[in-house]
Amino acid sequence: MSDDEFMLRAPDEGYQKSIAMNYKQARGSSVQTVKFYVRNKARKFYAAVSVEVTPYYPDHITQEDTACFIVTGTVNPNDSQNLEYDPAMDIRKRE
Repeated sequence: MSDDEFMLRAPDEGYQKSIAMNYKQARGSSVQTVKFYVRNKARKFYAAVSVEVTPYYPDHITQEDTACFIVTGTVNPNDSQNLEYDPAMDIRKRE
């Protein structure tokens, strides 16, 4: 896990096999962000991942209360710890 504001370079060590979080909060509009780095030695890539979790998110169309997850990640598949965003390599679908 990381507290880095800008996740531009993956660390050499300190990786865990898994991360488990409990979100047993009362209803509210609080947003929790979990940031972590990923390393896969076998496939030779590094990644920076940020997950924003909103435990209570009112859906005004269906009138249901749901949770909301926003996942953002930057991956370098070239066995490099450099994770600085490069707009020329963005693979998101654009319309």
